[in-house]
Amino acid sequence: VLTGNILLVTWIAGIVLSTAVLSRALRKRKLVDSLTPRLSLLKGRGSSTFDHNLLNLSTYLPRAALPLLVTAVLSAEANAAFYTAFMVLSFLAMVPGNVALTLFAVAAGDRRALRSKVRVGLLICLGGGLPVAAVVFFFANPIMSLFGSQYAETAGNALKILTLTYLPFVFHHFFLAISRVQDKVRGAGIFSVFAGLAELGAAWYGGTTGDLNTLVTYVAIVMGVETVLIAPI
Repeated sequence: VLTGNILLVTWIAGIVLSTAVLSRALRKRKLVDSLTPRLSLLKGRGSSTFDHNLLNLSTYLPRAALPLLVTAVLSAEANAAFYTAFMVLSFLAMVPGNVALTLFAVAAGDRRALRSKVRVGLLICLGGGLPVAAVVFFFANPIMSLFGSQYAETAGNALKILTLTYLPFVFHHFFLAISRVQDKVRGAGIFSVFAGLAELGAAWYGGTTGDLNTLVTYVAIVMGVETVLIAPI
């Protein structure tokens, strides 16, 4: 305990010293007047802050809670295999996620160009991501066997089903980016809340009535319905 307290005090002291040195260097170069936060800049931004945080949390929390739900309704062993398969899917989902983030950055000040930029982004995500998803689908068992034969046996088919959700991931990420550009963050956040609850509800129902494959199938079906709803946007 004493060692932990010493490390904590040392860490805090290091932060304070680094901040002081940085503040002095920035003021010396006349880059900033002070590092003291200006709370007045937050005035009138409460509603916007709430909307963006609602959207961020409603998008992140259901995905983060899914492995916990798998453990609760199935087993820790099933979750170990599921989490590995889910991480493989997450690497695929990074493609549309990063492209959509870039889309929001480049189109935020130019709504007229939004349509053309969305087309380019979709071309990148679908043209580059779908072939990779197809490879993962057909080689799901060998990929999972890299982590152990039990993983392939437990979640090989689950990974195949999860790769089918790549397209919903693409549409969902683009839906979020377009909503931010068009200042429709609150509506997107409310939709994401209900979508996340539906996915968790589907996972719970699938897990209590079947196995891991059933759980993943129900989640994929819900994500497919979400894709149909947001595709027009």
